[in-house]
Amino acid sequence: MYIREKQNYDTFSNLPQIAYCSVFGVTSGAYVGLTSVVLVDLLGLERLTNAFGLLLLFQGIASVIGPPIIGEFSFTNKKLKMAKNGTK
Repeated sequence: MYIREKQNYDTFSNLPQIAYCSVFGVTSGAYVGLTSVVLVDLLGLERLTNAFGLLLLFQGIASVIGPPIIGEFSFTNKKLKMAKNGTK
């Protein structure tokens, strides 16, 4: 039987991460909630399904193409430093 030692977590060191996660959650929730409302205002209810499908198509293309482009940019630009696992 293994007994875990109590770990001391400093609450004040986690405050920036808690704040960032809170802001990220609120803004991403607002984005998801308002997407269809904005599409209906711009294009009308009769075009909502086509517009939402095209929006998701372009978001998918951007999420597939974006990371390799940024990766290539970061490797060619020597001023950016890449984070390595296990190092500070």
